[in-house]
Amino acid sequence: MLAFGSWLVLALGPTGFCPFLNCPVLRVRMARLGADLLASMSLAPSALILQIAFSNDLMDPYVMGVQSGALSSLALGALILGLTSLGTLQGYLISALGSLIPPIVVVKVSRNKEEALLFGLALALGLQGLASILAYMASSALGLPMLPMLLGSTAYVDIEELTTALLITLVLLLIALPILRLIYILEYGEEVVISFGISYTNLLKISILLSSVLAAISVSLCGILPFLGLIGANLGKRIAKYGSFEQILASIAIAFMVISIADIISNSFETPFGFIPVGTMLSLIGGIALAIILAKRG
Repeated sequence: MLAFGSWLVLALGPTGFCPFLNCPVLRVRMARLGADLLASMSLAPSALILQIAFSNDLMDPYVMGVQSGALSSLALGALILGLTSLGTLQGYLISALGSLIPPIVVVKVSRNKEEALLFGLALALGLQGLASILAYMASSALGLPMLPMLLGSTAYVDIEELTTALLITLVLLLIALPILRLIYILEYGEEVVISFGISYTNLLKISILLSSVLAAISVSLCGILPFLGLIGANLGKRIAKYGSFEQILASIAIAFMVISIADIISNSFETPFGFIPVGTMLSLIGGIALAIILAKRG
């Protein structure tokens, strides 16, 4: 399914390998399918890396402030530049920059897992409050109840930009593969990592930054998609062999299935301001999934 989805997105890329699919309606549908795939390819491995590095099934990019930072920058960009900025290269760069600032701060100030987690949570919660204020101001200025992009949407993704983002994500995953094998060592503690001649602090920081860069790609094009990485990574770890590349593939496949279903459901309900953003549906699904994860841990 993933390979088929990737082929469809690439086929509709700038070169237009499949002219018979180039009608506007099909291009929009394929763009949404490609956006779902992009979100899965970036957020599921991102959450998987953090869960392995921190030995915690509840870790995802939100905890490091990635999504709160992006939400703040997206709202600020919309407030200053207008709603149209959200679907432009300028808007993508603004959200990418905003999403990377919190994890960079975490990496700079933390020396171990506990400090990284505390700083990440503090930044995430603080920025969430700031983002809410900015989102309210932007929504009021634009006469909308809430900007769809701030709630997570696949409706504004351009085929050409999507194709580029998919290729960048694929390259990052290939780079991440050998690093991921090292990240598994973090689960055994600082002494074990050092015994391999590896810097524990540096490996932890690389894990946070790699996870954040992956997540930033999805956030830049699709806005905030909560819980998607958390669900994909948790289930992927349980159905694939520990420490294998299959865990990444399984996480991506599950996340893709979840967001595709959420996208279909959310686009079945139209309001005066458009269809319900897929991020709101993911919040509902993710909240239930988080409750199940907590119950099993308990």
